[in-house]
Amino acid sequence: MVSLIGAPGSGKTVIGKILESEGFVCFVTGDLFRKIATEDSGRGKIVNHIVTNRLLVPPEIARPIIQAALEDFLGADKAIIMDGYPRNLGQLSILDTIHPAVYFIEIAVDFETCRKRIEAAKDRGNRIDDKDTRVREQGFKTYENETVPMIGKIEKERPRQFLSVDGLPEPEVVAQGIANWIKGKA
Repeated sequence: MVSLIGAPGSGKTVIGKILESEGFVCFVTGDLFRKIATEDSGRGKIVNHIVTNRLLVPPEIARPIIQAALEDFLGADKAIIMDGYPRNLGQLSILDTIHPAVYFIEIAVDFETCRKRIEAAKDRGNRIDDKDTRVREQGFKTYENETVPMIGKIEKERPRQFLSVDGLPEPEVVAQGIANWIKGKA
């Protein structure tokens, strides 16, 4: 299993879709949470607030959602690409208990480029969390405060399970480099 990690707008989902077309199984954790956010339930209302404010889903809510999604994919005879999870040390700890053999790929892109990508794509999608500038900026703060320390821990403690790639080239080029790295680990 491979986790794609990156700031909002870094290209995780686009690259994941390209990898999926190359035969990998990919699921977007943000899509899972956005779907739950539409449910008319207590959990749906909580997740809706979290998603629309670009906060991180707390472990007690995220764990069963991620675990169920992984169970759906673990029977596949293909590498699983998980887009956007984990995003902090608490989520990393949960993932370790669900599936400890994970490779982590950071898609490194500067925030200014990410902002431009989100701005260019915001009218093409239905992601409410991309349309509000204040909410987008909160996503960058959350990434900087919670995800960056997690990346540092992974890079330090699991260097053989970690790859940082430059996310500035065309997505197809980035995806091909990732695919080659994953195949080399198999």
